Order: sequence, then C-alpha cells, then structure tokens
Amino acid sequence: MGMIEEMDYLHRAVQEIVDYGIILLDTEGNVVEWNKGAENIKGYSSEEIIGKNFVLFYPVEDRLANKPQMLLEKARLEGRAQDEGWRVRKDRTLFWGSVTITAIYDDDHCLTGYIKVTRDLTERKSAENEMDRLIQKLSRQNLQLLNFAHIASHNLRAPVSNINSLLALYLETDSKDERVDLFDKFTVVTRHLSETLNELIDNLRVQEDVDKEREIISFSQVYEKTKQMLSAEIRKTFAHITADFSAVSEYRYPRSYMESIFLNLLSNALKFYSPERIPEIHFETKLEDGLISLYVSDNGLGINLERHKDKVFGLHKTFHRLPDSKGVGLYMTKSQVEAMGGSVSVESEVDKGSTFKITFNHIDL
Repeated sequence: MGMIEEMDYLHRAVQEIVDYGIILLDTEGNVVEWNKGAENIKGYSSEEIIGKNFVLFYPVEDRLANKPQMLLEKARLEGRAQDEGWRVRKDRTLFWGSVTITAIYDDDHCLTGYIKVTRDLTERKSAENEMDRLIQKLSRQNLQLLNFAHIASHNLRAPVSNINSLLALYLETDSKDERVDLFDKFTVVTRHLSETLNELIDNLRVQEDVDKEREIISFSQVYEKTKQMLSAEIRKTFAHITADFSAVSEYRYPRSYMESIFLNLLSNALKFYSPERIPEIHFETKLEDGLISLYVSDNGLGINLERHKDKVFGLHKTFHRLPDSKGVGLYMTKSQVEAMGGSVSVESEVDKGSTFKITFNHIDL
C-alpha cells in the first residue's frame, strides 16, 4: 500500500470512529473536518458545522472568559492543550467533555491548523458529582449529629437535674401541701423537658430531610400568604411591609421550608420591633456571584452582635426580655436552610435594626 493509499485509509478510519469526536480546525478555530464521533457527541452534521467556529461548543461564561481562544493559544505555543469542562450540544444541552487540542505544523514549522479530540465523560462526571454529594451529605450529617449531641446534652442537663432534685425533695418531705407544690413544679419541668425534646427531634428530622420534594415557589405568593397569616400582628404594630422580588421571582425549593422561613423571619421582625417607631420590614431577592439570596431587613430593636454573634441562631437563645420569646424560630430557619445546602447570616445594630440573609445553595430557577 502506497503513502497516498495509507493516508486515505487513515482518513476514512478516523471518519468512522464513533466514540471520539475528532475535529480538524483551521488556524482561527473554524471547523474544516468533522467525524461521526463528533456528530454523535455534539449533534451537528458535517454540513451544519463545517466553516463554523468551535466556540459554538462552549457555554457563554467560557466564551466571555475567552477560554476557547486561550486553549488554541496554549496549543500553538506548547504543541498541545488539554481541558475538561461543560460543553454545549446543538440542542443546547450540556455534556462534560474531555478535550485535547494539538497544533499541526508544516515542514517549515508554520501553523496550519489544529486537531481537536473530544470525549463525552458526562456519565463519569455525574457519578463523581453523586459521590461528592453523598460525601458532603455524610459530612454534614456527622456535623449535625455532633451539634445535636452538644445541644441535647446542654439543653437537657438542667431540666433533668431539676427533676432529680424535685424528686429527692418529694421523697424526703412528709408535708402533704409541700408534696402538692413539688408535684406542680415537677409537672411544669416535665412539660418543658417534653417541649425541648420535641423541638430537638423536629430539628433533627429537618436536617435529615435533604431529599424533600422541591417545586417551583413564587416568592411573592409565599410573601402574601405569610402576611395574611400574621395579619393580626401587622395590624397591631402598624407595620409597613414591602417586598421586591424583581431580581429573582421564583425558586425550586420545598414549599413547607420556604413558607417556614418567611414565617419565622417576618414574625421575628414583628416581635422585636421598636416601640419608638413604626416597624419597617422589607423582603428582597438578589442574584449575587451566581447565587440567589433572600434579604429580610427591619428597623427594630437590633442585636448586639459583639456579645451574641455566635448565639443568634442557637436553640432557646433570646436577646430581649419578651414573654413570648422562646428562641426557636431562627434556630429552625437555620436548620432548614442548611439542610438544603444553603446558609444564613445576619447584620444588626442595637436600636437600628437587623438584616437577615438567606443564601440558597445554587441557581435552580
């Protein structure tokens, strides 16, 4: 077989490869040749893609970052460039591609083009992502169990010790009246202990429920429903409540969690309003660094973060002397948000107000 026949045979063999996308590019990155593997992976026929620039295969963010051109430049300077990342098919779906670009030179060492080889590793990437998700879930659950053990031991020690002391006093006394009084106290402590246990169990259930069904949630609908639920408190305080969900109007999330988050944050703002001024409460969504955030701000009593920063979201942690303040709402909000992979933070100044920020874990519109 002569040289020409060998080259023709090799060319036909490359064209028939179906597992690898093999593309010949000119010096500007335009497609010159395209094998069946490339057609299978990317979805374009040869007639559709010949003459088009290979930047078509890259997501918008990669194009804006000039990534395709940088890969060509690296191949030109070093002979070869390799990369992995999300690529775009003809139907606009994404696949995880492993790419090798090799520069082609003539006998005078002048660049004549590039050979680009692509493998579709989406299944492998999905498996890796699932493994990462499971590892993160396990790590989060281990941390949550440690926190649960710490909180349980801290919050249960006092009432259990109190019950033991009351029981000892009950057994020691012969006074009927004193026994009645001790029994009443015993009943109160037992009720509080039961409430604490139920709260801890509810919280642990929330933390384990990371696979809770999600649905498209309208922020404005949840906001209106929350205002209706708290209409008596709003009327009582003359609160002025506003919202701006123009940046992000909806999000895929468990409905019960989203409604609980709104309810806890609004009721918290209404509860800790300043009697010196009419409550001003504002809800707003923002898109920041690729993540969706929900802000809830008020002009209420505020929190001394220098003293209480590490306690704001703790169970039964309160910072104002109000009779109906139990320190459960913010703790449950934090648990629900973190169970779904997000985070919660607060900025506050005494007698100026507070701003709570819920950051969701990723864009899932």
